Amino acid sequence: MKKPMMINSILAVVLVSNLAGNFAHAQLQEGSGLTGSTDVVIGEAPTTLPEEAFEPYTPRNKVYYIKIHKFADKVISIVSSLNMFLMDSLIAKNNEAMSLLDFEYRENPEITVEAYDRIKHFGGWVKNKKSGDCFNTRNKVLVRENTGTIVLKEDNKCSVAHGEWLDPYSGITMTDAQAEIQIDHMVPLREAYVSGAYKWTFKERCLYGNYLGYRNHLVAASGEENNEKSAKTPEDYMPPKQGYKCEYLKDWLKIKSFWGLSLVPEEMKAIKELVAENHCDTSVFSVTKKEIEEQENFFKANAELCRIYEQNQK
Repeated sequence: MKKPMMINSILAVVLVSNLAGNFAHAQLQEGSGLTGSTDVVIGEAPTTLPEEAFEPYTPRNKVYYIKIHKFADKVISIVSSLNMFLMDSLIAKNNEAMSLLDFEYRENPEITVEAYDRIKHFGGWVKNKKSGDCFNTRNKVLVRENTGTIVLKEDNKCSVAHGEWLDPYSGITMTDAQAEIQIDHMVPLREAYVSGAYKWTFKERCLYGNYLGYRNHLVAASGEENNEKSAKTPEDYMPPKQGYKCEYLKDWLKIKSFWGLSLVPEEMKAIKELVAENHCDTSVFSVTKKEIEEQENFFKANAELCRIYEQNQK
C-alpha cells in the first residue's frame, strides 16, 4: 500500500527539480546581457556549440561626428582612406588648423550587429616581425615610455620586467612593469567598437588595438587608474591629475577624429563643458592636413600588421 505513495513522491521531486532547473537556466539566459560569454552553466550543457554565436547589438544612431569627417552621406577617416580616397582631398589645405570642437549631428540607420567581443573583434598584442625586435606592442610601449633603465625578464628577453614610468593619469611613478602597469587604449576598444569600429574588418580593428602611429593612442598607465577608467568616456571618467585633463580631452578627440568615430550627445556635451571648466586653450584642439597625412601614411604602411595575427603570436 505504501509503494504508490513512494513512487508519487519520487515523481514529484523529479518534477520540481526539472522545473527549478529550467527556471534557473531561463534566468541565466535572461540575465546574461550582451557580454558574449557565460562562465556558469545551469542545467544540461550542450554537447556541441554553434560555429558562430551571434549576439545582437544595435549601434547608436543619434550621434555627432567631428565635422571634418562628414562629407555628403559618408564619414571619412584613415580607415576609409585605404579603400576610398585620400582623406586630405576633402579637408583644409596646407597646415590650416581644423577645430576638433566643431561637431555635426547625424542620424545613422538602425541596424543590428554582433555584440562586442574583445579578442574576437580586436585580437591581442601583436609582434611585428618586420620591426627587427621580438617585442609585442605592449612591450614596445613600455620601452618607448620608459624614463629609466629597462630590465628584461630573466626567462623572457622579449618581455619588460622593470624600468621607470610616469603614469600621466595620476602622476605617480611606477617601476614594476608586470605588477603596476597596464597599457591603456586612450579611446577604449569597447568604446571604439560601439562608436564605429563594428563596421571595420578584423585587420583594421586589430591595427587599432596595436596602433603606434599616434603617441597617445596607447598609454602606459597604472593598473589601478586604468581599471577605474575601464571603457568610460570623458563624461564618466577624467584623469585625476589636474595638469593632464586638457591634453587628455585633446587626445580623445584627435583619436576619434583620425578614426572617424562618433560621439553620443552626452559625451559631446560633457567634453565641451570640461574644456571650459578646465580653462583649456581651445586653439590646441585642432588638427592639420599634415597630421592627417601622417596618420594616413602610417595606417597604410601597417595595414597588414594583423593579416597573419595567429602566426605573429607564436
